[in-house]
This record gives sequence, C-alpha cells and structure tokens, in this order.
Amino acid sequence: MPLTALLAAGFAKEESPKASAKKTNLKDVISLFKSNACRRLLLCDLLLMFGSGVTGGLFLFYFDAVKGYGGLAAALLLIYFIAGLIGAPIWTMIARRWGKHVSLICACIYAAISQPLIMYLPENNFVAAAIGMSAAGIVYTSGAYLLRAMMADIGDEDLLQTGQDRTGLLYAFVTLTGKAGYALAVGVTYVGLGLFGFNSKLGAGNTPEALTGLTFLFIGLPVVVNILGALLLVKYPIDAKRTAELQAAIAAKRDLAEQASGSA
Repeated sequence: MPLTALLAAGFAKEESPKASAKKTNLKDVISLFKSNACRRLLLCDLLLMFGSGVTGGLFLFYFDAVKGYGGLAAALLLIYFIAGLIGAPIWTMIARRWGKHVSLICACIYAAISQPLIMYLPENNFVAAAIGMSAAGIVYTSGAYLLRAMMADIGDEDLLQTGQDRTGLLYAFVTLTGKAGYALAVGVTYVGLGLFGFNSKLGAGNTPEALTGLTFLFIGLPVVVNILGALLLVKYPIDAKRTAELQAAIAAKRDLAEQASGSA
C-alpha cells in the first residue's frame, strides 16, 4: 500500500481547480437524485454490493461447515477473487459491444445462475471445487467497476444539462451505497446465522437446521439481489447509443472552447 500510494501521488497528477467550481450544497444533492438513471444505479449498487458482502462474509463458514474443506476454504476464496480479476475483460468486452448496462445485466444473470450451482460442488475434491469456484468467481468484480463506469456516464449527462462537473459528488454517492451494502450484508447475515443457531468456530459441529440456514443465506440472498439488480437495469436510460451521443456532444463542446480560446 505505501508503494502504490507513492506511485499514485507521483504520477497521477490532478488538474488545477477551475475558477468556476462551486461548493456542493443540498440543492445539488436533490437535483441529482431527480435523475432516473442515478436513482436506478445507486439502488443497483446497494443491492449488488450487499450480495458481494454476503458472499465474502459467509464464504469461509460455508466451505468449512457445509463442504468440509476446513483451512482449504481460504484457498478457494483466493481462487474466487483471482478469477474475478481474470474475468474482468469479459464484461469489458460485452460493455464495449452492447453497452455497460447490458454487460451488467449479463453479469447479474450469470451470478444468479452460478451461485446455486456452488451447492453441487464436491466435498472431498479440492481440484473440482477450485474449478467450480473459478467459474463462479468470473463475475465477482463486474459490478464494482461497471457501476462506476456507468456513474461516469451520468456525470457526462449532468455536465451537458447543467454545465457543472459534479462527478465527484456522484462518486461520493456510489461510494456511500457500496459501503452501506457491505455493512448491511454483515448485519443481516451474522444476525441471521445467530437466529439459525450456527456455530462459527472452525470445525465446530452444527445442527442440520443451522447448516440449512447458512446455505439459505449464502446461496439465496445473492441470487435474489442479482435478479433485482438485473431488473432495475432493464429500462436503464443511458444505453450504448446515449453514451455515444454524450461523448460526441462533450467532444464538440470541448473543441468549441479550444477554438474560442485560440482565437482570443
């Protein structure tokens, strides 16, 4: 972390603040929430980050208590995360061809289908389980970066409509919903485990009811939130065509500004 922080500070230069920039107020917040695209995206981010939080929070419990992998559960979790990084270009390719929201819908559907299949992974075959978790993990990072790329499109639309660059405020929104989703996941799932009587100690015995409850939370909740996320994006207003229009309009506006400054 210190190394990457130094690299960022040394090479990721920021532009000087614009003289026309103004402080954010409550009116700005309210106006952005009037955007249909912004509301849909923030709710979708809350749901999908909640699903990711459920998966991350219960993964070790599930693969220890239900599948019996013990300490090897951590290795499966690592494989799951690595698969998410490797799979990122897949969703980028879909986004470039058919649009970011279409790519995210596909990712949500993939997650909703692949999550239940985890129940059928073998209990005593680490290689087979690793292959299965690689397939399931391909979708892991899709929501995090596609949602933020889509928020940038909302920022472009807002810039053209208002003349103000409020990208920072929009990213503050999506950061808030993302962290809220993770926090809710911890609260809901761990309280749920307590209600089902689950013992979280490594290798501890659990009743069939407790294991059923753990399976319900680990498998069922991500499926539900991914389906809801996909439904929210079906009528998402900033599609690939609209994105191209926004980028062309911003480029044309920038060219006019440069011509005006050059002639002056």
